[in-house]
Amino acid sequence: MKEKHHQVWRKSGILEAVMGSVVRVCRDEEVLLGVMERWCPETNTFVFPWGEATVTLEDVIVLGGYPVIGDGIWSQDGGRNEDKVVVGKLVQAHRVISRGTA
Repeated sequence: MKEKHHQVWRKSGILEAVMGSVVRVCRDEEVLLGVMERWCPETNTFVFPWGEATVTLEDVIVLGGYPVIGDGIWSQDGGRNEDKVVVGKLVQAHRVISRGTA
């Protein structure tokens, strides 16, 4: 399937996510049970002797090797023109607010 859809996935910006989802992970039941023992469902964190920890979106990005920057896939121009319009409106609104509080 990769050979057939590789270019489309790359162009749409999802190649890394697709490839990350098909990696074979070896299951280590001892490690899994050890981590499960540390899970606290009340706080959705892992409780270790040194403190609590949780998995963040940044952790997933770093560990999965996914790109952080790139164009959105919802528009033909990658959102560039729309972004410029939004930024222009935000700058204009900031100027109006700044004048009102000065």
